[in-house]
Parts: sequence; structure tokens; C-alpha cells
Amino acid sequence: MRKTSTIRSELVCFECGNIMPISRKIRRQRTKYHIKDIFCFKCDVVTKHIELGNVDIVKKELEFKENRNEEEELIYNLLQEKTNIEEEQKQKIKVKLLKKEER
Repeated sequence: MRKTSTIRSELVCFECGNIMPISRKIRRQRTKYHIKDIFCFKCDVVTKHIELGNVDIVKKELEFKENRNEEEELIYNLLQEKTNIEEEQKQKIKVKLLKKEER
């Protein structure tokens, strides 16, 4: 029986910014900013998580990017663990990301 190769991918909680690693099969990789409903151990409820792949690489990319859009700014703030993000802004960007996901 063949062993299936997997890649480590990381999910970031929309509510608290908690980073959770998961393993995905190489052939089953998701696109950047894929949204998944999963249980967050820090929030203690099921919340939406953004799949970023390798968080360190994404953090560096966003850090040096001059013109970040709203979605990238929210993700950057989540990775910086800034909790003063307005709920209305979070909700608006969640809706945008979900619409992208449907396409």
C-alpha cells in the first residue's frame, strides 16, 4: 500500500487569530484564503478559519507589501494578534472572502 504524502497547512481563526496546523494531501491543497468552519480551541466554539498555507511566509509577504487591500489588512492584523479590529469590518471581509470562495 502506498503512503500518501501530505503538506502542513495552517488555519487562522477569524475571531481570535489562533493558528491551527492541519495536514492536507498534496493533491487536495486548497487555494490561498480558503475559508473553513472548524472548532477553535481558544474560542471554544466553531468559527471560520482562513487557510494560509505557511503563516510565516504570508506574514512576510504582507509585511513588505506597500498597498494592502482590506482582506490582506485584516489577515495581517490577525497575524499580528491585534484584537481591536471592529466586528463590522471583520463581517464585511468575511462576506467578501466567502463570495470569492463560491466562484
